[in-house]
Amino acid sequence: MRLILSFVLIAIQVQSVYAQSENGCLDMDNIRNQSYLENNFHLNCDSIQGSILELRICANLRLQREDSIMNFQLTTLKKHLKKEGDDRSLKKLEKAQSHWLIYRCDHCELQNPIHQSSSIDIIGYMNCYARITEKRAADLNEYLITLNLE
Repeated sequence: MRLILSFVLIAIQVQSVYAQSENGCLDMDNIRNQSYLENNFHLNCDSIQGSILELRICANLRLQREDSIMNFQLTTLKKHLKKEGDDRSLKKLEKAQSHWLIYRCDHCELQNPIHQSSSIDIIGYMNCYARITEKRAADLNEYLITLNLE
């Protein structure tokens, strides 16, 4: 049993490398398609107890949820700026988002060095991404509210 568990944990760690893009940041398309998500057997992600695999699944699902919310708000804002013909603000938003993506990657790498590739490090990395993304979504939501788009 221990041998099987060790193999599963090694496989998960190896998979994590493929969840990164070329620049070392998490690649959201790969995050969404991790095979370990097939084990999402009605987990209670509100509970802090669970196996490493369960914690990893919950961190992944949380990150996907926050990223989807943020991207929806970003898309809504971009559509509004395009509709209004506000190219200047649209360019600033795109530049700010590009800088923010770099910040998120660097900030979370600093807090959770992914190169160590332990399952706990990767869970911490995904949780950091989710926290930062949640804050970005809140900022975008405030902007949407000021434009009466919320």
